[in-house]
Amino acid sequence: MRVLDREFVEGYDRGSPAPGLATLPDGREVLFTPGTHLKIEDLVAGRELTGINHHTVGMTDFHRLTPSPDGRRLAAAECKYSNGGDLRVYDVVAGLADSSHFVGDGLIPSTATADGTVGSVCWLDADRLAVAMTGWQYGIRPPERLGPWELGIWSFTEERWLHRSPATGPWGTIVAVGGNRVVALDGHPRLVDATTGAVLTQWPEVTLPEDDAPYGRLLYPVTAVHPDGTRLAIGSETGITVLDLG
Repeated sequence: MRVLDREFVEGYDRGSPAPGLATLPDGREVLFTPGTHLKIEDLVAGRELTGINHHTVGMTDFHRLTPSPDGRRLAAAECKYSNGGDLRVYDVVAGLADSSHFVGDGLIPSTATADGTVGSVCWLDADRLAVAMTGWQYGIRPPERLGPWELGIWSFTEERWLHRSPATGPWGTIVAVGGNRVVALDGHPRLVDATTGAVLTQWPEVTLPEDDAPYGRLLYPVTAVHPDGTRLAIGSETGITVLDLG
């Protein structure tokens, strides 16, 4: 048995859960460690497979490490100084061969998302990443960039936004629950079609924090999705709420 004891403090300051776990395409089980070092370790042996100190290229911390379902890609919030988090998605397989792949914009061009204005992301499947924006906007927005409170689905195969849906208010944390559906957790849970932004059902009686903070700074509720996507458990200080998603 291995006891995991890593740089948890920085992650918890931003509401981040424990480091990300994934199975790589070659079958290896690995641990993604947050903090000033973006590390990938062998889960059982604890041997570091790669790691790069981004303090050498700027005061940068990585949080919200979220591997894709197939372990091929890693989404992360890159937080510089006291600014909000910028969305970065990296090719894990390429990064294991050469850690320089974990530096820079990554697989989504910086022109697609404005720095510091992404609120939350979640993987719909191994190829599609749902991205929810905050209400912030800096400067002039080019057409290819998501706007305030917009919800987008990025395809890494097609290297473009497949869907872009406007919203009337903050999303908060978004959680994938199967297919094109996500649950938005700002104020109260809302089941949303991520391709259109349409609210399918909602639970106003379940009170949750309201937070329009940038990615990596948001206070993230603790959630667990049933394997078949029919239920979502949400933890709070008063207990656990289980939603029937149908």
